[in-house]
Amino acid sequence: MHAIVAAFGCDERTRADWWARSGRQGQAVHEYLVEPPRDLGQVQADELRVKQQGGIVWMALAMMIKTRVWLGGEGSEQRDMPLIRRLIERVRRCAARRPLLICTDGLVSSLRAIRETFRDPVHTGQGGRPRLRPWRNVLIAQVVKRYERRHVVETERRMVDGTPARVETLRRRSHGAGVINTAYIEVRPVGRKEASASGQTAR
Repeated sequence: MHAIVAAFGCDERTRADWWARSGRQGQAVHEYLVEPPRDLGQVQADELRVKQQGGIVWMALAMMIKTRVWLGGEGSEQRDMPLIRRLIERVRRCAARRPLLICTDGLVSSLRAIRETFRDPVHTGQGGRPRLRPWRNVLIAQVVKRYERRHVVETERRMVDGTPARVETLRRRSHGAGVINTAYIEVRPVGRKEASASGQTAR
């Protein structure tokens, strides 16, 4: 950012205003084009560990597999429940009430976040907090990897919620041949611009 100030001869406050305005514009475009509910089919969600100047941050990302559309991303200094919950809330805003398969890694908090987020209050007209009813047809699968010396030595695929037949049906509709995975997120490189943005979010 100091290079921008030097190259354009602008004030540091002007640069900060450009940065904030571009972020608001990007968020508005995302909300307008991506967040209207649709039949997502299969969603892959995973977290990436990103090196940036000054330390490490985590980027949690979610993608609709059939169209390869990014549904959203969240950044944090910690790989914790608040980070995962914010990501799953973004997925919910994009999801129509249709059968949905969500594939995640082995992080336990992902399962809890999905189950708690995809619920609606049941209003009965009585006082007190309404009971929350889970969405129907939300299936969860996990890809759990075991590492030795930073290399994957074993991969286990688990059907967490839903029968194998229903999970396989949704996977084939949205993905075609292959197996349950989170590879579409894992193989995508994170550039400096994305890492910088995640650092701003984490702060």
